[in-house]
Amino acid sequence: MIHMIPNENRSMVVYKGQLTRPGGSGGVGKPALMVDGQIVPYDELDAWYRERMMFDWRRQPFHLDTYRNGRVQGGYSGHDDSWAREQGLEGSGYAGWICDVPESEIENVRVEKIDLLERWRYRKTFASNPPRTCSSTSALPQTKSGSGNSRTPRQTCRPKASDSGRPRGLAPRASAAMTGRAAQSVSSPDLAT
Repeated sequence: MIHMIPNENRSMVVYKGQLTRPGGSGGVGKPALMVDGQIVPYDELDAWYRERMMFDWRRQPFHLDTYRNGRVQGGYSGHDDSWAREQGLEGSGYAGWICDVPESEIENVRVEKIDLLERWRYRKTFASNPPRTCSSTSALPQTKSGSGNSRTPRQTCRPKASDSGRPRGLAPRASAAMTGRAAQSVSSPDLAT
């Protein structure tokens, strides 16, 4: 059984020690967020991040969309359209590929944390988007034998946006541009029991 994280794929901020969801941007051209009804500049935030659940199916990465009645639906996070077509995934390279598979076929359930504040600091410092780099991820335990209960960290790499064939400035649906600190996977015994 997989336990979904409470704020799956939602931006969260920590401001003055309190965790909350931002209410939106601080306005056009203002590097700020609305937090509890007030405009807070990014520099004053303690943290700003997004967490999303990930898993592997047939040795390829997916972000977890839904989990119901022992079935898992997720979006393909890889970049091999021919592999996706060969596996019979629904969708396209443009709109994204979706799988709908039994829980017993997935492995390496994990949480990826995307540090949005660190990405903003990088853009502010270097006047460009952070490079796509390798990030370390850790597997979470699952109850079913053979379901990927390995705890060995592995490396995942994402290509630069210019390598993806998309116009510059458009990020792929399921990727996270980040610096070395900006993407982390977190193990939690509450996620998979």
